[in-house]
Amino acid sequence: MLVKSFFLFLASATLVTAKSFILFAYFSELVNHFVMDPHEFAINARNGRFWVGALQPTTNCPNFSGAHCPPSNTTVVDDLFRQLQISKPGGQRVYADPDGVISYTPGGDSAITAMPAGSNFNAFYKTPMENLAFGEEAHFLQF
Repeated sequence: MLVKSFFLFLASATLVTAKSFILFAYFSELVNHFVMDPHEFAINARNGRFWVGALQPTTNCPNFSGAHCPPSNTTVVDDLFRQLQISKPGGQRVYADPDGVISYTPGGDSAITAMPAGSNFNAFYKTPMENLAFGEEAHFLQF
């Protein structure tokens, strides 16, 4: 299996609640291109996995009285890449499955039982970095 190594790059996102970040793929050999147009390297959650270059995440907004669903054009995560920042109670947990594929649990179910046996939900650690594109707090995520 051919694997291209890259870092996940967390860029600070301004939300009303907890500290939140947007994901970007960072390829050291493409750093100049990244600085010019970082959104080409955006990572979005789509159909249970994370995809580099996906234009927007897969979202689901329940249709019930009084619901307000914001436009969803990016995936937002917590600072340790353990949860998707969603408005649905129960949240969505991020994990590395037994094959190393970065995935997330169904909406509203962040229980360990929602992940395949052998998954790692504490797979990531962060390293502070100079934010080349946004001028705010940024981290590399490694696992």
